[in-house]
Amino acid sequence: MQPADFTALPQRPLRERRSSKRAKLDDGEPAAVAASGGGDAAAAEGQAAAGADQQQAQGEPQMQDQQDVQQQLEKQEQQLAEQGEPAAGADATPQAAQLDLPAYRSAAVGDYKFEYLDHTADVQLHAWGETLREAFENVALCMFNYMTPLKGISLDAAQTRRYEAEGHDLQSLLFNFLDEVLFAFSTEFFVAKRLRITRFARADQPAAPGAAKGAGEGDEGGWRIEAEGEGERFDRARHACGTEVKAITYSAMQINEKPGDAEVFVIVDI
Repeated sequence: MQPADFTALPQRPLRERRSSKRAKLDDGEPAAVAASGGGDAAAAEGQAAAGADQQQAQGEPQMQDQQDVQQQLEKQEQQLAEQGEPAAGADATPQAAQLDLPAYRSAAVGDYKFEYLDHTADVQLHAWGETLREAFENVALCMFNYMTPLKGISLDAAQTRRYEAEGHDLQSLLFNFLDEVLFAFSTEFFVAKRLRITRFARADQPAAPGAAKGAGEGDEGGWRIEAEGEGERFDRARHACGTEVKAITYSAMQINEKPGDAEVFVIVDI
């Protein structure tokens, strides 16, 4: 048998042997659509890459700002440490100690042993003396002087006023004593330029040996004050008007006492 001669068989054109998919790509419109689809994908990828670059570019300045702030804080803390000052978060010096406050008892009015301290809405009376009796006397004069300057008040021997007050402890005794003094001013307009406590009974201290009853501090008669004031009646035509004291308060009341020195702090409503 002779071998078959395949060259004699009819051959399809080379173009017809291409796949139908390849043929579609060769046509004009399908190829253009495919190219368009590829372009959209490339554009989307480009936009995504650009967004990522933009976010990275925005994030870098923020990180840089945070680093700058941290460096500034560290620099400030280092400077404070070199100056011997506490850093942030450490035990700082109280704000009151940093203020330029006047020296203690430096705002005394004239030769009197009292002064006025600032308060949010009212006024704080501060008076002192060698004994608690003297401090109580001076705080009463302090209140009078706030309502009308004592330098304008005359001493009239014919015009005196007695005061009596009782309490169950030192604070209530001080409160009731000042309340009695204020009541006399409000009802009788009497202003005492000189005031002397004749009896200062304290239940917390026994009377001195051999002292007569009612002689003064340490009197075993409970908590009681008897005082006498000398001055004159307030006259608006002759006397300067200060600020009216409406009431005594217990707010932040302090009574401090030590050998040779005593002081009281009283806030009054104005």
